[in-house]
Amino acid sequence: SPALAAAAFGRFSAVVRESRAPGFDRLFAATHAAAQARAGERGGAFCDYPPGTSPEAEFHRQGLNNPLSNWRVTALNREYGLCATYPRLLAVPRAVTDEALSRAAAFRSGRRLPVLCWKDAFGVASICRCSQPLVGVANKRSADDEALLRAIGETNPIGDTLHILDCRPKLNAEVNQVKGKGYEHASNYAATRLTFMNIENIHAMRSSLKAFLAVLKKQAAAGETSMPELEKSGWLEHLRMVLRAALHAARLLEHDRASVVVHCSDGWDRTSQVTALAQLALDPTFRTRRGFETLVAKEWLSFGHQFAKRCGTIAPLERGAQSSEEQSSPVFLQYVDCVHQLCEQFPSAFEFNSLYLAELLHHLTSCLHGTLLGNCERQRADLPPTLPLWPALSEPRFVNQSYAPGAHTTLHIDPGAVRPWTAYYCRGAERIK
Repeated sequence: SPALAAAAFGRFSAVVRESRAPGFDRLFAATHAAAQARAGERGGAFCDYPPGTSPEAEFHRQGLNNPLSNWRVTALNREYGLCATYPRLLAVPRAVTDEALSRAAAFRSGRRLPVLCWKDAFGVASICRCSQPLVGVANKRSADDEALLRAIGETNPIGDTLHILDCRPKLNAEVNQVKGKGYEHASNYAATRLTFMNIENIHAMRSSLKAFLAVLKKQAAAGETSMPELEKSGWLEHLRMVLRAALHAARLLEHDRASVVVHCSDGWDRTSQVTALAQLALDPTFRTRRGFETLVAKEWLSFGHQFAKRCGTIAPLERGAQSSEEQSSPVFLQYVDCVHQLCEQFPSAFEFNSLYLAELLHHLTSCLHGTLLGNCERQRADLPPTLPLWPALSEPRFVNQSYAPGAHTTLHIDPGAVRPWTAYYCRGAERIK
């Protein structure tokens, strides 16, 4: 019988000893690269992006190099001094100076200020991302933060409203406000509309996946499948909520030509899920293998999803840090499951298949490559030479034979069509398409 993936969740909290070692020379990905080098395959310097791509190339593809663009690329964060968990290069409104950006960053959790992550190459609608503002119970304000959001809205002369999508339930946001953080109040941010997307936090997702896997294990032993029992775990409904948020963002851009700003609490978990899925729905480039890898590099790696904490490994720079069950969560797994759902709904829209997605998830904790180690770009930049992940995902078996380029422009997601990905969770490679 196929090996059930109750063990799969264990990967997210398992101790990978070599990846936690205090010295770079003991980092498993580095020793693996050294062993491969002796066999003729050499690792290289850090780079989140797949071969032949780069942040600069992506900025160019989106039309930011046009002198008439309302956006510009700043190197203000080249030494990670503006925001330690953001990439070196940031796209920001041309009307905002670097000095104003520095002041605005101080009003966002972790200094993760609003910056561009995607723009319609043939239009003006855009997606920006950030973390929650430091409003607090005193309802504090920042003229620079308000001006930055106003400038983002003004880059889109078609839309008269900048939509702020807070991925959290409103209650969670209000609890954060008591802790000195919170959310944008309409009275302080002109021409904006705030919507709460009701996606639960990392703790709810962790508990839900455990319950989901427990039901799968029980049903496999009994040789039966009961959707009501699986639904009780909440995992499938969590997938639907994430997909609904992405669908809402995509509709605002496609139908209303509006721009959106997406955030959750820290802006590196639910935010990455929603921005990446919305772009996957809107931009066919990201449905190719190279494009999808660029999307993961951009929205997850460069923008600081905490792979080390969420997957149970420790970033090498954090010598005294400890991994814990409390901080582990299947956030990236949940995103990849959502991508799988889209692959099922649109069988000819993606160049890659579900086997590719399963292999990507395998490497979350394989520690064979440096690509998915650490919590941000800054940390991976200090790694010794390691093997990049992306070439390992270039095998012919990962190609979707039904792929039809150009068959779909925008994907109109149906969250109600979510089904359990049993081929992954009930491991059996022969069942993965």
